[in-house]
Amino acid sequence: MDYQKRVAEFQKIMQAEGIDASFLTRRFVIGYFTGAFTPWSSALYIPASGEPVLITFEVDVPRVKAESYFQDVRGWILRLFDCIDDIVTRNGLSKGKLGFELGTAVDVGVLTAGEYLEFKEQFPETSIVSVLDAVNEMQLIKTTEEIELMRRAAEAVDLGEQMAFEALSIGITETELAGYAELGMRKAGSMFNWCVTGTEIGAGYNQSRPMCFTSIPSHKRVQYGEIVTVDIHSMYDLYISDLSLNCIIGQPTKAQMKLADDWKSLAEYMMSRLKPGTVCGDLFSEFYGKACEMGVDDYIVPSFSHGLGLDARIPPSINPGSEFVLQENMAIELILQMTQPNVGGMRLEYPIIIRDFGAEPLSKMPLDLRIKPF
Repeated sequence: MDYQKRVAEFQKIMQAEGIDASFLTRRFVIGYFTGAFTPWSSALYIPASGEPVLITFEVDVPRVKAESYFQDVRGWILRLFDCIDDIVTRNGLSKGKLGFELGTAVDVGVLTAGEYLEFKEQFPETSIVSVLDAVNEMQLIKTTEEIELMRRAAEAVDLGEQMAFEALSIGITETELAGYAELGMRKAGSMFNWCVTGTEIGAGYNQSRPMCFTSIPSHKRVQYGEIVTVDIHSMYDLYISDLSLNCIIGQPTKAQMKLADDWKSLAEYMMSRLKPGTVCGDLFSEFYGKACEMGVDDYIVPSFSHGLGLDARIPPSINPGSEFVLQENMAIELILQMTQPNVGGMRLEYPIIIRDFGAEPLSKMPLDLRIKPF
């Protein structure tokens, strides 16, 4: 990865906007610019011109310095913002225009309200602007190297699904099944479970509640004829993947098979419509319209994607009214949740790269409801 080039591109953006320096605080963004994994509260200082400084928890400085492209790595002991305040003072930025990542709690690692108020009290003459969108946009088009790492991350979730399916048996608990899925991912090189919900396993009633997305695994035991959803999240050298598929022990009922067939048909239709030049808002209308045409609109959750790369809370996202246009080499996580009362639920999360010919799945796992004989 050309981390120096990434920093130079961001510095050009800052210069064009008259921003004197930025402090980036989201973990995956720090990784994007440095190559380092920073699980503790951290910040990357990037001046409009000059060399960056990476700040992380003191005990992690040696490892982060070994991983990072940039060698000026400093540690905080009591408060991250003690180091940030020191950089602002030493570099004469107390009256400057400074960029921070401003967002909501969904954007993990953004500047909090408390940090913002404290910083403004310390430096009342600074002008704070958000660089969150600019940083997100830099990551939209994936390079060949990035796509290769995303393939490795997808291999990890594929193996996780395989090992969970092989371990599936009557009486196994959701937590046990999660362990087999996680073992598979680790065997394939996954380094971190990045999702805020962790590994998600749902069996029977735990995955078939109305508008249900699978939740954390419980002590519930899998029973004959219950649909089981396995939703797992890998990270390979900072790049992530996400895969959610479904299985069952024993012969599905006719209603369960119809649900599975309708779900697969709609998922394949959605996948076929992903191509460069398509507008995300139009795709949302088309997907929902297709669900209405099939008569399953009452069963679906009207949420069809999230971003993918070093994080999931980035564009593109297929939302109502979105004017975002898909481009070649963007990554997207296709989502389809379909839950029918007293029958079961089917969930898809599937990693995809947008190519000139359409959607290229990064996962190699089939969409079918996997049936394990009893």
